[in-house]
Amino acid sequence: MVLMKFYKLQKQVDFLEENKTCSAVFHNYNILNENKLIPFKHQKLIKDYVFNIDAILDDWFIQTATLVFRKSVLDSNKRISDLHSFDRTLVYDCALNGNIGFINNYMSVYRVHANGITKSRNQKLIYENNILKSII
Repeated sequence: MVLMKFYKLQKQVDFLEENKTCSAVFHNYNILNENKLIPFKHQKLIKDYVFNIDAILDDWFIQTATLVFRKSVLDSNKRISDLHSFDRTLVYDCALNGNIGFINNYMSVYRVHANGITKSRNQKLIYENNILKSII
């Protein structure tokens, strides 16, 4: 479950219109875990910034629900629909098609729960295997 600010999408679309070299943009978010709201903090996410493919491959810090991307990213990659879970593949494809912008505003809440797909060991292995298959 993701809750978001009502202006989130417009702010991201405006960012992409102003930054033609970016194929996508994401923002900061809060995590709701066991009824406790925790701001996501990452050393790279301290100000508005633009990331390239090297920064994205180096570390994972983008929550999929915070991402808005250009349609051209999907047009350039037909393999996404074949994947069980394609969050990372999508972000990597965005980074291969341009920079990825960051807006340092908390505009959504990500709810974590014990039965989520990335919490299950078997599902996580399937997820990681799909990522590797799609890149190779």
